[in-house]
Amino acid sequence: MAFKPFDDFLRANAHGHALVLEGGFAPDGGFLFLPIHDTWKLTEAFRRAVMKLFLSRGLITEEFASTLLSWKSSGFSDNNTVRISGDDRKSRVAFAQHIARAPVSMKKLTYLPSQGTVSYTSAFNPAIGDTTKVWDARDFIAAATPLGG
Repeated sequence: MAFKPFDDFLRANAHGHALVLEGGFAPDGGFLFLPIHDTWKLTEAFRRAVMKLFLSRGLITEEFASTLLSWKSSGFSDNNTVRISGDDRKSRVAFAQHIARAPVSMKKLTYLPSQGTVSYTSAFNPAIGDTTKVWDARDFIAAATPLGG
């Protein structure tokens, strides 16, 4: 699993990517396919595990955890629409590389030392209404640091 604190243009969007097996291995070494049908239960188990972790680290109080767990729209979701066959090595490698990639593409980044700015160019992003965003260099570093933005 890989944690991603933001998406393109460093917009806050904390999420994780994971490769999950649908099944397990039998004692004889064969793989038993057990499809995940109810992703809501998986999402809820993950949400509760995150709350437990936050509580154990003193990041939230019991009262706040209880409040968060009472929300109908928890902010946790899953997407299991991407399925990769066990014998599809090319897709497994491509997806694993996607999960492990850096959150900021150096190909999209330009540092302008004379202006003290960083420019990031990507596909059109409706949230910023453009294909390019420019930061003061120090603001970019703060935003690109997982807890800085």
